[in-house]
Amino acid sequence: MSYCRFAWDGSDVYVYPSAHGIVCSGCRFEKNFAGDFTAGTPEEMIAHLALHRRAGHYVPPYAVEALWLDIPGAGDPVNPEPEELARVKKMIEERKAHEHPQ
Repeated sequence: MSYCRFAWDGSDVYVYPSAHGIVCSGCRFEKNFAGDFTAGTPEEMIAHLALHRRAGHYVPPYAVEALWLDIPGAGDPVNPEPEELARVKKMIEERKAHEHPQ
């Protein structure tokens, strides 16, 4: 199943998984649009699609989101919480307790 198809929803790219990686088929950055760009990882394809966006090509947001979800562990919560986040949560709780004493 493709991440996005050329001309579908206005997409300027066609990206799909293959046995050799993730393919940007008929990539505008390849010679005469005749070549394919193949990324080895979802991260590499996300970076490639960023180049398309910078060049003014439309890349549907859902394509990047789907690639992101294919990164191993991308959807997992950060555990343990980073120190800064725990500190901010504690400050919020203390402020709420101070503003609304029971």
